[in-house]
Amino acid sequence: MSLKITCKSSIDQNENLWGIVLAGGDGNRLRNFVQKIYGYYRPKQFCKIIGTRSLLQHTIDRTKIVMPDERIFVVLTKHHINFIKEEIQDHPKECLIIQPSPKDTGAGIIFPLIKVFKRDNDSTVIILPSDHFIEEEIKFMNYVNEASYFIEKNKDQILLVGIKPKQLESGCGWILKGSRIFHESLKINEVNEFVEKPDLQTTRELFNKDSLLNTFIMIGKSRTFLNYLRKYTPKLFNSFLPLLINKIPERERFLVGRIFLTVPMINFSYDFLTKICKHLSVVELSDIYWSDWGDENRIINDLKRIYNNKEYEIPLSVEEVIIFN
Repeated sequence: MSLKITCKSSIDQNENLWGIVLAGGDGNRLRNFVQKIYGYYRPKQFCKIIGTRSLLQHTIDRTKIVMPDERIFVVLTKHHINFIKEEIQDHPKECLIIQPSPKDTGAGIIFPLIKVFKRDNDSTVIILPSDHFIEEEIKFMNYVNEASYFIEKNKDQILLVGIKPKQLESGCGWILKGSRIFHESLKINEVNEFVEKPDLQTTRELFNKDSLLNTFIMIGKSRTFLNYLRKYTPKLFNSFLPLLINKIPERERFLVGRIFLTVPMINFSYDFLTKICKHLSVVELSDIYWSDWGDENRIINDLKRIYNNKEYEIPLSVEEVIIFN
């Protein structure tokens, strides 16, 4: 793989950079945990697990470090409308992308990619899940901003964000690194393979092989994402083609409704990323504390660590959630 190299020493915002925040899931893995806190079902991204803001609002605010909110698209699902009105009423309405129904991550990502591409066909996009905990937010987003300049010079690449684990992490996806790609300030490698949520023995082997945790945070040109989706997931791409070529804004709602009736269930990791390893690279972050808060035990362990290893008990109600700003 022959790649051009760039080094951006400043942290000036990349004017081509757009954000896609993924917040359309139901959060079923945390259903019992949330029930204990709130007393009723509430998707995890709309929960105030730590601090005074929901996980989703934390993610939006984090993204605003490197771009204005009018360039941040938030992917949501129609049956969460009451939570949407409650949690993100101040976000620009034109940047809220409402799926009629959940159709897995393939549809949940290509839909906003098309929206961004039609707004700016030279856009660079960062895709972020909304259930992550990141302690050093400014440092993390500065890395992301710098990585976006790498993409500006290597437009055929999709860059993943990988975390160097300090301990064994079960229930996570892993990235096996390939050859090093020279960069003056970022540690970037080719991607050899994905291993999605391996068993404990395989996890130990990956940890010992200097593999990285896959954050599912991705950076790439919107055009590049769409070109690879067209080539490697043609059924998904063709389902959304009417939306891509549509030039009449008033028809969009009708088209989206019809698309979601028949769109195939495509998982972005299993059905797409695993097919395009030769087009992927990974930036390794080793000095950032990152955690996927899709798992109850991981959340509780993080809260214990934050509060000096004191015993943390699930609060009896949302009013008792620990405040952490």
